[in-house]
Amino acid sequence: MLKHILIIVLSLTFIIASFVYIIKNYLIGFKGSDSGFKNFMVYIPIVAAEICFITSAITGYIALNLYNHIRHEINIPAEELEMLKHSLAHRTNEASIILIAGFICVCISRFAFKHIQKEIQKELEKPKKLWNLDKYQ
Repeated sequence: MLKHILIIVLSLTFIIASFVYIIKNYLIGFKGSDSGFKNFMVYIPIVAAEICFITSAITGYIALNLYNHIRHEINIPAEELEMLKHSLAHRTNEASIILIAGFICVCISRFAFKHIQKEIQKELEKPKKLWNLDKYQ
């Protein structure tokens, strides 16, 4: 039961953190690149991560309900009980894998975002081309 609650709490925490990340970096203050492809490489993984986190939270909730059903139901035939336990293990494993996949997508998005930030910083550090008026005198 603790695994299921942990999966749900982690998923919800990552959902909120990802939404804050998107709102802070792209809707309030745009910190992206001039290149659409690089922005695409940041947006798509974070959207995929959101989908993974939502799916993981739902799957974890289903697994928690299944666990509670198995625990509180008294007259369950042996074959059905075995099938429910197998389904519970499958749902728990599935939710964990989806949560990890979402976290990997966040890491990919964060890596691409850091690359864009380094590119912007290099652009700001470049000396500006000023007119050299000495050669015209």
